[in-house]
Amino acid sequence: MGTTDNLTTSRSRRVASRAQDLIAAAKIMDAVAAGATLEAAGKSVGVKIDVAERLLHAEFRRFYEQNATQREELVGRELRKLELLERPFFRKALQGDEKAADRVLAMMKRRADMLGLDTAAKVQVEISAVDEALAEIVQIVEGKVLGAEIAPLRRAEPA
Repeated sequence: MGTTDNLTTSRSRRVASRAQDLIAAAKIMDAVAAGATLEAAGKSVGVKIDVAERLLHAEFRRFYEQNATQREELVGRELRKLELLERPFFRKALQGDEKAADRVLAMMKRRADMLGLDTAAKVQVEISAVDEALAEIVQIVEGKVLGAEIAPLRRAEPA
């Protein structure tokens, strides 16, 4: 068999393997959606739980990429519903009704989750913490810690 035949056979195997993975991933997703555990869903297609998890995540990514427009429309509709639901509670909350205030806060949390607003804030806080830690490390290396001058850290010269 020539090199071209080997490449064709290898590519055919990869395509077949990819097709099997897509079918298994779809079956796992259906099983999990129907209430099966990830382990049981994996067993139903003959894979271990770690492979089932990888396939499920890949299927979710593929699903979300293919359905981005529909997802955006759905999120928009859900946000409009939240806005309509929030209006009467918001007025009551402003008048001091604690239960209404709790409901408004829950709806605000739901909106923030849908839009990923809290995630962005968390990432920004973590970046700030890293910046502060780096600044402190630079001060230590330069020998300026807590306002007192100390000898900067230097590598020991090889003997």
